[in-house]
Amino acid sequence: MANKRTFKLERIKKGKPVFFTVCSQCDSKAKIELLDSAGNQIETIQTGGGCDLHCWGHKEIISFPCDAPSVRIVIDNGAEMKVQRNPQIIIGHNGEEKGVNYTFHIEDKADGDADYNDYYINIVSWDRKG
Repeated sequence: MANKRTFKLERIKKGKPVFFTVCSQCDSKAKIELLDSAGNQIETIQTGGGCDLHCWGHKEIISFPCDAPSVRIVIDNGAEMKVQRNPQIIIGHNGEEKGVNYTFHIEDKADGDADYNDYYINIVSWDRKG
């Protein structure tokens, strides 16, 4: 049985570039999906398991198709994952918001070693002008 969690990426805006990266170092396998506001899949990165450090993929979307998408994380081990979600707002010198960087650190089992290094997901978007 898979464990699934979905998180809203409320600060990502339509038309801006988005970069999406997934790394892991654990035996479980996962599917990480970017979803539009209606829940339709935009991009997916799947991991293959293995305790060595792997970067499973990097995707670029030059003009994102919607506002406020979501990321769905599905881990195949059936255990309850623990997730640290850390949004960082990118602020210009004039105080205006220029973009956002969402970082997810995931422990793939609730009873794991709590080092939050089993999965690393980074989703970043910013203004393209300048």
